Amino acid sequence: MDRCQSGLSTEAEYFGLYGHTTSDREQYEEIIRPTLELVREIEQAIDRRMLELIESGHWIAFGRRGPDTAAEVIPKRYWPFLEMDIERATAKGQGMEFRGLLFLELARIPTDDPVLGLIETANKLPSSQMGAPTPITGAPGRPTSMHLVEAEFQRRAGAGLLNGSLRTESDHLAKWLANNHLSMPQTTSKTIQNRIRAKYKNARN
Repeated sequence: MDRCQSGLSTEAEYFGLYGHTTSDREQYEEIIRPTLELVREIEQAIDRRMLELIESGHWIAFGRRGPDTAAEVIPKRYWPFLEMDIERATAKGQGMEFRGLLFLELARIPTDDPVLGLIETANKLPSSQMGAPTPITGAPGRPTSMHLVEAEFQRRAGAGLLNGSLRTESDHLAKWLANNHLSMPQTTSKTIQNRIRAKYKNARN
């Protein structure tokens, strides 16, 4: 990334000194286009990795809802509904907004740190949902969470977050379900592969 930024700065400086015509600008834009595309790809890859670490619980995110509120733990279950802007340190979506984002690696938090209690509390489902009946959305009489998995898959596809293979994407979705919907029926990566195979192929083309 540093090399890309350095190259862009050099080209911008050169254009500032010698670019005086429309043709010069067109040539300048043509030269920097591949580097700009590479920078965007790197930024998207970083965003994907950060979201994966947050959704899996390896990283813990904190944010403030307003100017007079303290930073709070952002529950893992919120992230499928939030769009993160790393540059502005914000996350927004579904009527929620968090600013001043901060991140901690869970493994680095001391076992006696009180923040662990805050994290556990934040990630518990509200009591109103704990006893909610399991939706029946598959075969008659057979509970399934596939509707949740497919909705998360569509969100990731729309955000350009899909993994490079069907297997790794299915593995991620199976872990996502386990981490974010503990009270729902769980499913295997293989089952998810069979269910989203065609949609994954279309999304990658």
